[in-house]
Amino acid sequence: MGGEERHLRDCIQFDANGRPINPVGRTGIAGRGLLGKWGPNHAADPIVTRYHPTTGALQVVAIQRKDTGQWAIPGGMVDAGEAVSVTVKREFKEEAGEIEDPVQRAEFERMTDTLFASGTQVYRGYVDDPRITDNAWIETTAFHFHCPKEVGDKMPLAAGDDAGKVMWLDISTANETYQQLYGAHRALIDEAVWSAWSRGALRCGIVAPPGQRN
Repeated sequence: MGGEERHLRDCIQFDANGRPINPVGRTGIAGRGLLGKWGPNHAADPIVTRYHPTTGALQVVAIQRKDTGQWAIPGGMVDAGEAVSVTVKREFKEEAGEIEDPVQRAEFERMTDTLFASGTQVYRGYVDDPRITDNAWIETTAFHFHCPKEVGDKMPLAAGDDAGKVMWLDISTANETYQQLYGAHRALIDEAVWSAWSRGALRCGIVAPPGQRN
């Protein structure tokens, strides 16, 4: 995570059959696999955090994926011609805001629009994912959105789209669910928390947050 930003599409090589070669190395799986495109598949991941209104624990919105049953941050693929800033909000609403009550749904929409009006890009590039192959991989852009108290205390959540469940998950190395998040999602959250903590945008007590760098 971190470091100089690189666009992998600028250094893609192709094999003898004209298929793009994964720039990070062989995976042992040929072809496109479960991914929609050959070569880079562009994704966007919103990392939405808050402080628990009672315990004060730092938490992140997590969804349970229907395909694997693993917990993950919301997110998905960028549609053709779609801005990444649009994708992160669309995916968050689809996976964490499928609220039936019209009043609560309107409140969720209002809070989400306010929250996503600003955010911090914390990572852009190649990410580890169980679906990558020798010829198809994922490049993501991850944004961090931290809820002010008036949003974090009251934002309603309801799973939708590809999510089986949704919850506020404690960001803690003592939390087994957090330790076993899908793919590179724990690393992305750790990067977001470290970055915000370093800037003084988060209060994480007297010790450094997950993802501490020595």
